[in-house]
Amino acid sequence: MKQFISKLFVLAVVALGMVACTDADMGTPAVYNEHETLQSWNSEYIEDGSQFNLSFSENAAGDTICTMAFSAVGNTGELVYASCENGTVSYDKVTGMSVINFAQSPFGLPLRVYAIRQSNQIYTTVQVFVVQTYTDANGKPKEYEGKYVAFRALPGKPVLNSSLIWISADEKIAAIFDGNGKVQYEIDGQEGEGVYTYDNTTGNGTITLADGSSFTISVNEKNQVVVTSATDGKANVLFPSMA
Repeated sequence: MKQFISKLFVLAVVALGMVACTDADMGTPAVYNEHETLQSWNSEYIEDGSQFNLSFSENAAGDTICTMAFSAVGNTGELVYASCENGTVSYDKVTGMSVINFAQSPFGLPLRVYAIRQSNQIYTTVQVFVVQTYTDANGKPKEYEGKYVAFRALPGKPVLNSSLIWISADEKIAAIFDGNGKVQYEIDGQEGEGVYTYDNTTGNGTITLADGSSFTISVNEKNQVVVTSATDGKANVLFPSMA
């Protein structure tokens, strides 16, 4: 009997200890932004050497969309670039989680991405799933999510590589950046090849066209890529599209 009472006493103490924990002990609940933050996230170290960039921005219609550009080491040892664009975004301000659905992907199947802000809001945990649909035994449509990759990401800027074509809203400017300092472009119907510099931590860079004229590259408050002519100061927002 004494042993039984002793066990009850220990359980009671443990229970009281758990009840006594306050918000101060457990930490203040995180408060997330009211709306989706328009910014980019760059993956940290991934074992296979692949790199991911998840960018939330506004499209030409003013809707919040997501673009995911990524690279992996191919069989030849060179980086292979791929991307998904026009991802629809659903954001939960209570949990700080975004769910992004890409209707098309390089895998030939839709992708679903979960981006979860950590409580310090410095890091984001990202999980990427390939989505397959099927019909169950009762004839009801079902979905299966197969995990492709998971990683932690830090704030950054949109990435420029050969998997994306960057096009102005009026379609008078188009550019493909190869990720290694060369850019193919079409401006007012004239095609050419130039060189560029770009820092995807600051979003700043330059473009020099074949005729010697130049542009600056920047990223605005809507996380959109902007090219500005050094000649007349005219700025054009470029929107991403899968190459």
